[in-house]
Amino acid sequence: MNKHEIDEFTAVGREWTETGKFCKHDPSSISGKLFWEEQARRSVYGYNLGSDKISGYHYFWLNFSPIKKAVTQNTSDSERVKGTLVFGLPNWWDFHKKYFDYLDDAENAGEHAAVLKSRRKGYSFIGGSMCNRNYYLIPRSASYVYAADKAYLTGDGGIVSKTWDIMNFIEENTPWSKRRQAIDQTLHKRASYKVLENGVLVEKGFKSEIVGVTIGGDWNRVRGKQAKLILWEEAGANPYLLKAWNAAGPSLKQGRIVYGMQIAFGTGGSEGQDFIGLEELFFNPNAYGIRALRNNWEEAEYGGYCGFFHPYWANNEGYMDECGNSLRDEAVGEWDSQLDKIKNNTRSHDAIIRFKAEHPNIPSQALLKSRYNEFPVEEIKRTLARLLTNNQYMDAEYIGDFDIDQEISIGKP
Repeated sequence: MNKHEIDEFTAVGREWTETGKFCKHDPSSISGKLFWEEQARRSVYGYNLGSDKISGYHYFWLNFSPIKKAVTQNTSDSERVKGTLVFGLPNWWDFHKKYFDYLDDAENAGEHAAVLKSRRKGYSFIGGSMCNRNYYLIPRSASYVYAADKAYLTGDGGIVSKTWDIMNFIEENTPWSKRRQAIDQTLHKRASYKVLENGVLVEKGFKSEIVGVTIGGDWNRVRGKQAKLILWEEAGANPYLLKAWNAAGPSLKQGRIVYGMQIAFGTGGSEGQDFIGLEELFFNPNAYGIRALRNNWEEAEYGGYCGFFHPYWANNEGYMDECGNSLRDEAVGEWDSQLDKIKNNTRSHDAIIRFKAEHPNIPSQALLKSRYNEFPVEEIKRTLARLLTNNQYMDAEYIGDFDIDQEISIGKP
């Protein structure tokens, strides 16, 4: 996407960054009301320039969802440069555009989403932005955030904490603020107020809400939640993900009509049973009502499908052009350099495995188990991914040949 289009999509956010205000007109004036009505429309229905378009979720993310992001004034070519974290609106990233388009396609088709990603790609912040967009602009909507452990919801890195940070910004800088007289808790906020009618307190207002839930081993807690959006935070660390996913699904539709979307996103590196659920959803999307994409990531892939993958090289800080387009070759070279340093400075096979799993460039790398194994785990996982995503190998009558194409020596060298 070119700079002119990006500037158009982010114009309102840049105005706030430069002046501290989104609009120079008073929100109660005719000009102010028209401005904010248009912002709400774009945030719900998207913004179409003719040459390209973005979804409503994406527009709200770019213009109304501040995050903590790393910035630096150092232009050195050294491997590491000093930076600071600042609170500001997100930059345009090419793979975020792909992700939001994927979600938009999924939602319009009544499907769900599964995401496998490298670390530090902003997906928890995006989840918090999506919840806020629904809370402020979709009446009576409910957005749920599920996690196996409360630590993934609250605290400095928790998705719900990030959600409230964005909420506070919107309350302070826009006319979309909502009272929360009925429910205003650490993990649950509801947009409503109470009035006394005929001697009885009556709840009124927008009645949208955001709810964070720690499910632990009680995956039945997700049943019956009629939500517009369900987010599965750190899905790769949830051993009950599949059971909970299947339990939540029926409450998001009525007959053929699907009115809610589930999104499971997570990073590789988890051990044991924790990662199996996300692995299953990602590599077998059609079995779970998930938007399926052609899996063109693996070298030996022959036409299987998968969910959305965000590799390490994509949107790697320091390896993007001025328009947020990923510089793949440079980022892959930096990945190779990091891996070489680990190999040359440690005897820990586990460190190598974990680096690849948490910073994958292809999906099969994220599936590596972080425990010592003398077998070629990465190659085995890649082959397994190809087999599981290709229907021809599921045929009981498929016949193959076993050949040895090189001389093998047995015994000590």
